[in-house]
Amino acid sequence: MARNSSLINILFHYDLGEIYIDLMNMETGEYVSNIIDSSVGNVIIPFSGEEGYYTITFTLADGVTYIGEFEI
Repeated sequence: MARNSSLINILFHYDLGEIYIDLMNMETGEYVSNIIDSSVGNVIIPFSGEEGYYTITFTLADGVTYIGEFEI
């Protein structure tokens, strides 16, 4: 089921500085990359919302990386 667009809402409780965010649908190859400022507290990232298995990677300015997964 294709969607027109979807959003990921990310809420930061702490200022982690500039963060690189990479979102990838492992089934379709869709790739979204953003650089965000976590000091704003709330960030919205648009993406297609296509069904699939996604990975989301957060890379902090000091190189520390956090990886998450979800499925639609």
